[in-house]
Amino acid sequence: PMPNRIKVPEKSRRGISGVLKEIFTYSKNMKVPTTIAMLLAVAGAILTIIGPNQLSKITDLISDSLYGEIDLDAITKTGIVLLCIYGFGALFTFLQHYIMATVTLVLSKKMRGDLSQKINRVPMKYFNRVSHGDILSRVTNDVSTLQQALANSLPSMITAIAQFVGCLVMMIATEWRMALSAIVVTLLGFLIMALIMGRSQRFFIE
Repeated sequence: PMPNRIKVPEKSRRGISGVLKEIFTYSKNMKVPTTIAMLLAVAGAILTIIGPNQLSKITDLISDSLYGEIDLDAITKTGIVLLCIYGFGALFTFLQHYIMATVTLVLSKKMRGDLSQKINRVPMKYFNRVSHGDILSRVTNDVSTLQQALANSLPSMITAIAQFVGCLVMMIATEWRMALSAIVVTLLGFLIMALIMGRSQRFFIE
């Protein structure tokens, strides 16, 4: 029997969310582990942000005791809390990477098996009009790229977003005036950089 035609979705309809939706539809067993891994990534990022706040408490305890007796009990308690925070943060990060590595390896194995079956069903005339490099790239490079993106890039992106939002919240909670100054200076730097690049780009082209 003739094989089904290989359907290539229009690129204009596929963003990051569209690709993830297709992957989760293709492998329904990915939804729960991936969601757990994303939650662990967010939790690890939040704990990483909370850590320096506990360090500041230790610094305050020591500085307040420069002309008196150092409260070692309070420092010990804060140190234990800090140790727990960084310990759980490391554990959450490890579990997140372990889950995503396992899930993506299972996905790539399934995908390579389906690709192998698909290639065996494709008529010979398909190989005459499509270069062998493109076919091999689908089976090897594209699957490996997808696996690495899901295992590394997606959790890193979630972690970076959580850390960015968390750092802004902690900065504003600690000292809102310094936080606003840092935000304004950063935005001003990006604006100046964009203006310089807009004017200098034509010289690079030349």
